[in-house]
Amino acid sequence: MKKVYVVTAGEYSDYRIEAVFSTKEKAENYINTFYNYEFNGIDEYELDLVVVDYLREGYTIYKVFMLYNGDVEKIEVISSDSFNIDNMMTFIWKRSSVLAHKNDNLKDILVCQCWAKSEDHAIKIANEKRVQMIESGEFK
Repeated sequence: MKKVYVVTAGEYSDYRIEAVFSTKEKAENYINTFYNYEFNGIDEYELDLVVVDYLREGYTIYKVFMLYNGDVEKIEVISSDSFNIDNMMTFIWKRSSVLAHKNDNLKDILVCQCWAKSEDHAIKIANEKRVQMIESGEFK
C-alpha cells in the first residue's frame, strides 16, 4: 500500500493543504524547516484504495461482536461510506469496566470490522483475529 503524507494548516474556510510528500520524514522535515509557521500536522492517506475492487468482487463491510469463547453476540452490515472504508479495525471492548454496564454483567468482547463476502466469511475473519489476540494476551 502506497501512502502519501499531507501537511495541512489553517481551519474552517482557511483550511488548506500546504504540501504532499511520499514519506513521513520528508513531511516532518518540511514542518521543521518552517518552524515559525503553525501547521495542523501531518495526515496520512492511502493511495489507490482497494475499495472499488472489494465492492466489485462482492465484498461488504461487516462488524462482528464475538465473545472470548468464539460465540457471536451480534453481527451487522455496515455502510461503505467514506468513514468506514478506511476504518477497518479489531479491538477488545472492555465492557466489564464501563460504568454504564456495571450491573449488566457483560463480558469483554472482540469487535471486528472487516471486508467479507458473507456473514460466515466475516465470522471466520473475526475468529482468526480472536485466536491471535488470545495468543498475544490482548484478549483475556
